[in-house]
Amino acid sequence: MWQFAARYEGWRCLGRLIHDEDLGRFQKVAIDVLSERDPQFDLPPDKRFAASMYGKTLTHSSELRKGLSETLALLGSYPNVLTSCSAGSAEGTTTLVVRDVLSGAGWDRWASDDDVLPLLSEAAPLEFLDVVDKALRVSPCPFDSVFAQEGKDLLTGRNYMTGLLWALEGLAWNRDYFSRVVSILGELAQRDPSGNSANRAANSLVSILLPWLPQTTAALDQKRTAVEALCTAQPGVAWSLLLALLPSTRQASWPSHRPVWQTGWIPDDWRRGVTTREYWDAVTTYAGLAVRMAKGDLHRLAELLDHVDSLPPQTSDDVLEYVISDAVRLLPEETRVDLWNRLMKLTGESIRAQRSQQPTDQKVLEKVKMAAEKIGPVSPFYRYQRLFTDRAHELFDGQGSYEEQRKRVDQEQQKAVNEVYGADGYDGLLRFVRAAQSPSRVGSALGACADSMIDAQILPSLLDSKDSAMEQFLGSLIWRRHFVLGWEWADALDVRSWTPDQKAQFLAYLPFAPEAWERVSKWLGEDESRYWMKTSAEPRESDTGLGEAAENLLRVGRPLAALRCLEHLAVDKKAVGGQLVVRTLNAAASSSEKPHQDDGYAIVQLIEVLQNDLTVERADVARIEWLFLPLLEGGQHRVLDRELAKNPGLFCEVVQMAFRSGKEADAPRNLNQQQQHMAENGFRLLTEWRIPPGLHEDGTFHGEELLSWWNDVKARCAESGRLEVALDIVGQVLVHVPPDPDGFWIDKSVAQALDQNDESAECLRSGFGSAVINSRGVYWGNPSGEDERALAAKYRQQASDLNMEGLPRLAATLQGIAKRYDQEAGEVVTRHESEE
Repeated sequence: MWQFAARYEGWRCLGRLIHDEDLGRFQKVAIDVLSERDPQFDLPPDKRFAASMYGKTLTHSSELRKGLSETLALLGSYPNVLTSCSAGSAEGTTTLVVRDVLSGAGWDRWASDDDVLPLLSEAAPLEFLDVVDKALRVSPCPFDSVFAQEGKDLLTGRNYMTGLLWALEGLAWNRDYFSRVVSILGELAQRDPSGNSANRAANSLVSILLPWLPQTTAALDQKRTAVEALCTAQPGVAWSLLLALLPSTRQASWPSHRPVWQTGWIPDDWRRGVTTREYWDAVTTYAGLAVRMAKGDLHRLAELLDHVDSLPPQTSDDVLEYVISDAVRLLPEETRVDLWNRLMKLTGESIRAQRSQQPTDQKVLEKVKMAAEKIGPVSPFYRYQRLFTDRAHELFDGQGSYEEQRKRVDQEQQKAVNEVYGADGYDGLLRFVRAAQSPSRVGSALGACADSMIDAQILPSLLDSKDSAMEQFLGSLIWRRHFVLGWEWADALDVRSWTPDQKAQFLAYLPFAPEAWERVSKWLGEDESRYWMKTSAEPRESDTGLGEAAENLLRVGRPLAALRCLEHLAVDKKAVGGQLVVRTLNAAASSSEKPHQDDGYAIVQLIEVLQNDLTVERADVARIEWLFLPLLEGGQHRVLDRELAKNPGLFCEVVQMAFRSGKEADAPRNLNQQQQHMAENGFRLLTEWRIPPGLHEDGTFHGEELLSWWNDVKARCAESGRLEVALDIVGQVLVHVPPDPDGFWIDKSVAQALDQNDESAECLRSGFGSAVINSRGVYWGNPSGEDERALAAKYRQQASDLNMEGLPRLAATLQGIAKRYDQEAGEVVTRHESEE
């Protein structure tokens, strides 16, 4: 095969040989090919990655589609070389193709042509922009459906908007199309529901306009005009864009798509990057637009205050002067408190930065402090909300150690809750809890300084609350009261009038430890199950009694909580009852309990406990390995592997689960969810099986056991119509047979079975050969091909050894593998030389 090293050269030299009738034929072919709907869209989104397996592929190859699209781009970029064609015929051809293919197209046409849209945009830029504009005006808009195809899965959730975005990025390089591109990208960004892909219209806008790396030839005045228009048409999109263009917001960027054939759009003297003056001119322009949008909109003003220390001085002054103006200062406290919180946060960050030798502009800091003082709330309710955040480190002042700073913040928080309680009373305190970002920190602060009077107001009434904020508040308060006063505090409470549920909830907030369980028995008696239903069951809070705790949790239907207790015992190398683990894991397999993120790890650890506990029946362990097979990596289901090797009936049952019978090859196989899950489990187990029948745990191999096992399997699988697939699987596991006692590289009885001259042995050899090749696993290629030649030599020697033993058929399999690696060695060398 040959091709032009520079395609334009061929176009320039041969263009004179193209005539109008050639363009007419080309136009028809291009429209036919590029108008085809991709059959992958007949499949649901999560199946499209395997479209070729379902036979859902385009009639024409991607190479043909790309070649036609590139030719269209060449026609649009260099029409003058077609000297034998009538004037305007080249431009007319590209315009008509783009119009016929995309005008009025549904979502599936846009998605089908996703990969060639950048080239079509170069072929007929104005027509391309026209059809995109028209598509945005249609109701329903086709792009809404294209967005909907993305899905949430990183593997299968493909973004079919990428081609359109790249096309628009390419057009944006040309100042003649720039403003229109910004408008279109704004409309697309407004419609974009967001997703996993980084290719988004909003990101394209940022890449094009980024002050320190603009990706357009448009002048600053034109950029300002385009963004101003966007502020009017799509204010939400424009606001997000302006924030992203401010200093320190975006320090990294990828180059946008550049035109491939329309090289004249970017002048030869265009330079990458900007001067310092150009950068600050752009920043000042965008910052000024941001200030204009923020005035009169407190939400936007609050967001802009997060950037005020990095804005140009004049713009920063403008923002802060507006903040202290009557338009803001005279607003109610509850309305302006968010602005004040932002200023206080910025002040704290600036002070910490100065103490870490990263000083903030002192003038800006003083102005921020002054603004904060002028709009700061007076009432404790609003003034102290900022102290109760999940990001307590933001309150640190940078002086002293971490612990010293934490204690100072804690003391401030205690002072704050006391003032709130003193000013607004109990009801005001509860309103403060609901308003706080972190109710648990309010509870902790109050728990450190509360007295019996506050205890009486809060307990037991709040124990019945189902409000999430109140639950967090109360849990932290009780924990802190216990931390300060010990178990004596709980014992001193008069709980006689409390309901069993209130007692259970109170005890559940205390540490999960034997001291709490003692009080569970005393306080609840026969109602103690209420506690076990409510407790967080955090095993790290207890050194003893976790086995009994697990029993209690299991009794009330909380096997996942129970297994976390048992896993904690196992990690600490403490005795774990095997039967209790069996019961817990069996129950966990069907539990509706909400799982924790580490439960999978805990399950694997407990399965290992069972594998090493020989007092537990192997059949019970194998069943549990089967239940949790998706969590076990190859080799971790070793008991189940041994059961497969010993029990031919079990092997055949798993094969039957995983594979369709050859007798039913043409019949549809409709599996329910449970059957599908079992089929996937079975397939995984068989593909990861590494223990051949006849291999004992002491490493000895008994060929007669393999033969007996194999005869049973052949009879069962032949009857069920799955003999061929069973033979392939068995052939693969035979790779793991140990050497013969006399030192030969494979047990000779197995080699003789593989060498038989019948169809069964041929299938075995096929599986054996596949496993030999796959045994290499993942590897990094050596450009010299030495690794492949070494493998070829190894398998050629093994083949020679087999021939010496009179086993020619198995020898031929190994010779074929050796030949394959010889070929790969040559390919590796050739590929490396071509890359150099």
